[in-house]
Amino acid sequence: MDTTISNIVLVPTQQAAVRSIVSDLQDLPTSEGAFHAIDTVISTSKAQRNLAGVYLSIGLTIMKDRWDTLPLECRGEWSYKFYTYAEVRTGFAPSTVDNLINVARTWLFDPPTALPETITLYDSKGKITDKLVTPDPYSQSVSKLLVSTGALKRGQLGDVALGQLFNPEVSVHVLNATIQTTKPVVSLPPPVPNGRIRFTLEGPCLIANRDHKSIVIADLDMNAEEDELGKAGIEHILAACQVKIE
Repeated sequence: MDTTISNIVLVPTQQAAVRSIVSDLQDLPTSEGAFHAIDTVISTSKAQRNLAGVYLSIGLTIMKDRWDTLPLECRGEWSYKFYTYAEVRTGFAPSTVDNLINVARTWLFDPPTALPETITLYDSKGKITDKLVTPDPYSQSVSKLLVSTGALKRGQLGDVALGQLFNPEVSVHVLNATIQTTKPVVSLPPPVPNGRIRFTLEGPCLIANRDHKSIVIADLDMNAEEDELGKAGIEHILAACQVKIE
């Protein structure tokens, strides 16, 4: 027997209950009942007040993941296209739908493992507060999660931005401004031990030298210099390596 919407209860919730709903929707059998259950979560999400965006993101993501396996009669009303369905149901363009799905995949299905167990909140001025909280993406506005998604992947979600993300008194505009002024965390290569590497060219061989050790790292095709692009390419390599020609 099909599982229907009667099994899916939307409740004001934190992490445990939202994850329970995610599990319920993902476990529904592939049937007309599954379509209507997920569709109900999407179409009634606005009634969930501050959790509206969370439920909408989750519903759209599960619907997209299961779209191709749902009954043809369910998809036929929407020309068998997920984005046609999503645009009619939500009024959002496909790019916005994809943003919401990205939020769900980044924050809601499997919250980032990089999040610390506790976070110190920061206020709108970037000042540290005395409030310590357990980060709960499920209780945040999707707009704040959205501006933080790219920043998380770029390494621009530092202590201040994290503290503002999970502070309900800080607006998305303030959070976004903080993110924009945070420099990305760049993974630098390890420092060269025992001094600087120097490059030389002996015949067609590009040689790396450090201290009293040398090794051939490339054998350049000097015949390529007869071609304009080849000549420019070799010159570019030599210039980048600051080669001393011997």
